[in-house]
Amino acid sequence: MTLDLSGFPNGGPRSLAVFDLIAKAIETGDLAPGERLPSQRWLAEQLGVALGTVTRAYRKAGERGLIRGEAGRGSFVTWTRRRQSDENFPRAPSDHLIDLARNRPVAVPEEKDIWQATFEWMARNSDLAARLRGGDRAPSSSLAVAGRRWLARLGWEMPETRIVGCHGVGAALDAVLGVGGRPGQGLAMAASSHPAVVRRVMEHGLTPVPLREDAEGVLPQSLEDACSESKPGLVLLEPTLGDPTTRLASGYRREQLATVARDHDLSVIELDGNLHLLDERLPTVSRLVPERAFFIADTRFALSASVRVAFVASPESVHERIAAAAAARSGLATALAGEVVGGWIDSGVADDLTSARRRELSARHAIVLGALGDRGLLSHPAAHQAWLHLPRGRRSELFVYRAEQAGVAITDGAWFRLPGTQAGEAVRICYGNAIDRGSLSRAMEPLRLLLEEDRRSGPPLL
Repeated sequence: MTLDLSGFPNGGPRSLAVFDLIAKAIETGDLAPGERLPSQRWLAEQLGVALGTVTRAYRKAGERGLIRGEAGRGSFVTWTRRRQSDENFPRAPSDHLIDLARNRPVAVPEEKDIWQATFEWMARNSDLAARLRGGDRAPSSSLAVAGRRWLARLGWEMPETRIVGCHGVGAALDAVLGVGGRPGQGLAMAASSHPAVVRRVMEHGLTPVPLREDAEGVLPQSLEDACSESKPGLVLLEPTLGDPTTRLASGYRREQLATVARDHDLSVIELDGNLHLLDERLPTVSRLVPERAFFIADTRFALSASVRVAFVASPESVHERIAAAAAARSGLATALAGEVVGGWIDSGVADDLTSARRRELSARHAIVLGALGDRGLLSHPAAHQAWLHLPRGRRSELFVYRAEQAGVAITDGAWFRLPGTQAGEAVRICYGNAIDRGSLSRAMEPLRLLLEEDRRSGPPLL
């Protein structure tokens, strides 16, 4: 470790100066990926500042994604893009980088012709403008109709009067959190959750309560324990191939979670964008406890990345408030997208798109499984991403760093951990974002080599 303390200033905000010291060392590469930082107490003594000053600096560095703390082990440098080259895995040219870090709906060739036909339909539809009139002030009724049809495809008959459309999952989640939660309230959620979701939870003044997981996702016993210890008022679930871990809850697990929610008077927020991609039909947790559930259904992963529509089914008692919150975050573009989704459902196009994506994802899943094996790999033929647990002794930030040096961008699993939680080293691989199967196959080779290198070497690399 190289941390130059000679340039530490005598004046100015001390915690900011400590943060700048750490950030500069990481930026220049003096502190390498995966390297452990000195203890906060040692650094405070060396710099002649209070321990709380260093604690605040470390906290800020963690919030900026520069370091991560692990209970009982200390703080470690996380991976960043600006690094010196690695001798064993030379850096690929930037224009050859295969991006498997962003989770986007997989592309299918059928979509091009479908969109062309859709635009032609819109041009011929003379009363479309009239139906959309007022869409900039409130969600169009066509959105609710499309939402009812979308849920009906899951076997859930929900009246239009309890469904609203939103401009994507973010807007839908904001509407639900603003209505269903209150500042200071606890919200139970998986310990591995997308940081964008966690950020929204905290922006609404809610406190995340981490829940333990197994191969099927959130453990009912963990939710029971959280209710006894932290007494949260809400639980957020993503039981169907959730991002990042792709865990899939069985029908029985969903019934267990619904029972715990009912027994402890919890409001349920359920995120879903993948049920339509499954061959099997599983019940939503929300359908099991409709009187206390907010179901957010994203259409992008089944239909198209260009259709930014999410539907919210909510209890009747708060529907009007949800509709008002959704209207503040939606507009004409959302209403138009609702018309498209409704037309696709009625014409059978939605079935064609979903089937095409299911076939493409299954083929890509086979490529990933064939290259990396099933050792430590969590994935599913209908998922857009894989969650790879690394072999013992391997640090995820170094694995991610060396993967990019070889031309493949993936995501450190630590990025998805709730504050104060820890787990084994893992990475997320979004194979749905590869431009085609050939690109995905090329990306798998350096990842396979990295895994094989580690298995041959035995001792920890860091």
